[in-house]
Amino acid sequence: MLSTTSSLALAIAIYLPIQHVLRHRRERQTARKYGHKSRKDLARMTMDEAGEIMRELIELEMTDAFNISLGYGFLQTLAFPESSALLVHTKQIHNPLQSSKRLFDTSVLMTEIVSFTPSSPRFRQAVSRINYLHSRYGDRITNSQLIYVLGVFACNPQIWAERWEWRSMNELEVAALGTFWMGVGRMMRIDMREIKGCGKDDPRYLGRVWSSSSTTSEPENEINNHDQDQDQDEPKDDNNNNPPSWADGLDWMIDMRAYMDLHESEYLGRSEDTDALVEETFRMMLDPLPRWIRGWVRKVAAVGFEERFRRASGVPTPPRSIERFVTYSRLFTKYFRLYLGLPRPAFLTHRAIPSHPDPITKRYSPGAYEAYPYYVKPTFWKRYNPVALLRWVSGGDRPGDKPEKYQPEGYKIEELGPPRWMGKGLEWMEADVMRGMQVVPDGGTCPFGFGD
Repeated sequence: MLSTTSSLALAIAIYLPIQHVLRHRRERQTARKYGHKSRKDLARMTMDEAGEIMRELIELEMTDAFNISLGYGFLQTLAFPESSALLVHTKQIHNPLQSSKRLFDTSVLMTEIVSFTPSSPRFRQAVSRINYLHSRYGDRITNSQLIYVLGVFACNPQIWAERWEWRSMNELEVAALGTFWMGVGRMMRIDMREIKGCGKDDPRYLGRVWSSSSTTSEPENEINNHDQDQDQDEPKDDNNNNPPSWADGLDWMIDMRAYMDLHESEYLGRSEDTDALVEETFRMMLDPLPRWIRGWVRKVAAVGFEERFRRASGVPTPPRSIERFVTYSRLFTKYFRLYLGLPRPAFLTHRAIPSHPDPITKRYSPGAYEAYPYYVKPTFWKRYNPVALLRWVSGGDRPGDKPEKYQPEGYKIEELGPPRWMGKGLEWMEADVMRGMQVVPDGGTCPFGFGD
């Protein structure tokens, strides 16, 4: 009969090889499914395939990297004086209702985009809603700003996976991000000639712009004033008649990461508007927490910022003890998952929004919420679970509270955005969906068939 020590050693010897196979099985299955044997295979990837690969990463493989990158990415885009001045000018931070709703609606729209394949109606409707909201500001939003924000959503998950996930993304997965978001950029009419060649011959993604002589020239129209509520008759035509081409999504990602570095070195800076926006955003994120823990959580959050973003956004450098705590905690999590933890099973798929609307209201209701219960259906569990009760005791709101603010009946994609544009732009969006189908005809189409 085996001793306790021998039994334990035998169990470990059996478990570790099984764990290793299971932990990496999904990655190998994905490579076989999409026929990835060499770099040339990446050029044949379609947008739907890219979306499926990315969704598996979000829901099963690297949930933390995508969730963290979304939160930090939102703060990251505020650290530019020109962008923050626009938000301050449009009163996006002075009204608590507008500021919190803007944050949540942005998150919902991006979640709609990444949760469904590009050939699905919900994906195309979400992209068109973003296009409509951007059109309300006319040329106040520059092409370079749109490129950078697109890069944040495309590149940040890879960056955070490199830093904190149990493994980095492989070539196929990075190419999927590039293929997917490049297609989204084209549907958003973003002129991407500025980024072509930024990462040329530089493996660190720090190239120089050698093909950025052209910029987007928007035609004058009646909606350039952001206070004007009238709908535009139809979406503007795509002015990029000769879009650049890349070998594959990986090639695009290299150029995009280099462009982001160049953009940050030129435009990143501190201003009163930037400080106000970052402070208001932190307030919104921390308000639902007990007062006694808010300061500590804010210091923990500051660890995730690079030093240049701390300086630009006025975020103090956290104490060394906090940095060590966060670093060691993430390292422990990383190596535990890599060498001991089993992969997330399919029945625990992390899905932030439902696949189907409520059969009665025809609206969508998120399954969970972080700070504010926007659009969350007030079921018994969602109102009285321990986390909801803790938020309530701390002065926060639960699902069902303040229905005129949080709209517990759910949301429709065409209603997302500032209250004054709620439900507006339906005809505009329908025309934009048709235009998007011409730019990216089918999610099953490889986007690298377009361009010169």
